[in-house]
Amino acid sequence: MIEAARRELGEHAGYVVADAQELPFPAESFDAVLANHMLYHVPDRSRAFVEIRRVLVSGGTFHASTIGRGHLAELVALVPGWDLGRHAEAFGLETGSEQLQPFFAYIRVERFEDALAVTDAETVLAYIRSSERYHGEDLTGARKTVQDAIARYGAFTIAKRPGVIGCRKP
Repeated sequence: MIEAARRELGEHAGYVVADAQELPFPAESFDAVLANHMLYHVPDRSRAFVEIRRVLVSGGTFHASTIGRGHLAELVALVPGWDLGRHAEAFGLETGSEQLQPFFAYIRVERFEDALAVTDAETVLAYIRSSERYHGEDLTGARKTVQDAIARYGAFTIAKRPGVIGCRKP
C-alpha cells in the first residue's frame, strides 16, 4: 500500500509503516486519521483508539473503512470453513460504533451497497486460491456453482458491504 501511495503522491506526502497501537507521532499532530480496512486485524483496538485520539487535534476527524455483515457472502459460501464474517464482527459497520464511543464523538456510519458481477469462473477460483484462508481445498463444487450461475444469469454476483465509520475527537 505504501508503494501504491508513493506512486500516486510521490514526494507530496510522507510515508511511515507503524503499529496503530503505538503511533510514532507527537500528540495533536493530525487534523485527520484514516484507517483503511485494517482495524479488524488490530489485536488491541482500544489501545489503537487511544493512540489515534492522541495524535488528532481537538475536533480532528477519524475515518475507518470496514465491511458489514454479509460482505462477500456468496464467495464465502463456496468454500467450507471460510469465515470472512469474523472481520465484520471484530470491527465492522455493525460493531465499530460501539467500540469507538468511549474515545470519539459524533459517530456516523455510511454504507456503500455494491456487488461484483463476475463472468469468468476462473477469476473467482484464482481469488479463493490467493487467500491466506485457502489451504488446498477441492474447488470442483465451487467451480460448478459459479459456472452454473454464469450460465443461468450471465454472471456470478457477489454482494459487497463496505462502508466508513466517521467520528471526531471532542
